[in-house]
Amino acid sequence: MLRPAAALPLIATLPLAWLGCAGLGDPATQPASEVQAPVEEIAELESAIARDHATLERLVTALRTEDDPPLYENPELRAIAARLTEQERRLEQLRRAAAP
Repeated sequence: MLRPAAALPLIATLPLAWLGCAGLGDPATQPASEVQAPVEEIAELESAIARDHATLERLVTALRTEDDPPLYENPELRAIAARLTEQERRLEQLRRAAAP
């Protein structure tokens, strides 16, 4: 006979096992709107990354004089650099999750 303390982990995991067996995590069984969301997020991220790359190119290739502050001090450039890292990481996660 199982002691109540030993049965608790088993009882706690039964709902999780049922969800896995029911296929609720399978994209093929999810509504189209839920499956479409990652595709839309991928497209939005790709667009945002392209805009940031264009802005970086504009900042880096702009004519500068000796009196201009160093480019690395530009707050816009710093914000883009920080944002791009996170966007590209999220995009890679979404692409891996969407891969068959």
